[in-house]
Amino acid sequence: MSLLKTATQSLREWFAGPRRPGPRGTHLQVEHLEERALLSGDTLHTALVPDVLLGPGVILRTSQYLGDGEHRELDVDIIRIDAEAGSLLLASTMAPPEGSTLDPLLRLFDEYGREVAMNDNNFGNGLQAVINYTVPTTGTYFLAVSGSGNSRYNPNVAGSGIAASTGSYVLDVAVFGIQPPPWWFDVGDTLNTALDTGLECGGTACYVESISTPRDVDMYGFYATAGTVLWAETSLPNGGTPMDTYLRVFDAWGNELTADDDHGDGLYSLICDYTIPYDGYFYVAVSGWPNTAYNPFVSGSGVSGSTGDYRLDIQLCPTFVLIDIPAWAEIPQLPGPGPGPWNPRL
Repeated sequence: MSLLKTATQSLREWFAGPRRPGPRGTHLQVEHLEERALLSGDTLHTALVPDVLLGPGVILRTSQYLGDGEHRELDVDIIRIDAEAGSLLLASTMAPPEGSTLDPLLRLFDEYGREVAMNDNNFGNGLQAVINYTVPTTGTYFLAVSGSGNSRYNPNVAGSGIAASTGSYVLDVAVFGIQPPPWWFDVGDTLNTALDTGLECGGTACYVESISTPRDVDMYGFYATAGTVLWAETSLPNGGTPMDTYLRVFDAWGNELTADDDHGDGLYSLICDYTIPYDGYFYVAVSGWPNTAYNPFVSGSGVSGSTGDYRLDIQLCPTFVLIDIPAWAEIPQLPGPGPGPWNPRL
């Protein structure tokens, strides 16, 4: 049986079956995405509504193919996200292990269909796209993936853009907590003086700090078990002084496990899918580029680097939430521009 036929059958069975209320009246199945190849909607009112609430301990990951819908090179995939005012919404694309012909572009819309953020070729991340957005108002937002160049389509009208690249992509989405006030003391700059975050699996932490001197390093420690997924990101805090950060992750013996320079927003850093290899204590370290090879046991052992302010978000997840799409979930009509009446199912 073809994937399309399987998808159609699943869709009919799901609509015919008993309705079990979930978030906002929807009921979507959460399972391994690779088992089916179905698409999210390409307009706001056909956007995918995940049956998970993004927040602490949750990273949503979906693998899709852009261009196998009826609109081909005009295809757009849209996911609905609910977020609270002050939280940080982060979305990042990457190519699957086998590679892809897609050059992705990300757009973020508010509930009225107004674009509030857009990114194409993020600096330091090749052709991939990253959106880092501080949510101003509690409500519904829509994250859209299209091919690079297809950046002016109407999110209320399917196939309304221009032809662009197609191919496979992996999309990670996370929503971090509200920005706290700045710390009034210096975070330790060695493994022995690191700040103990107290983080546990399923938890999240947010800090606003500064790299105040050229060789300064800030260390944040946590305990994690093998298989835990680490997401760590630096960004510019509200009212802060920009800088070029560098992130490193160490184990308790000072071995560097992974690092990142500019895969975040602008010159900030992002480690979005690192799997902890064994049980133990680990550290996330922030420094200014090019202070990248310091000894984590020796204060001031590196070279002079960038200084300024950063927000650090750390999240420990038991695993990614991999979503399959058994139906194209519709949402109720929202105020604002749009062609014709919507037909809400909820």
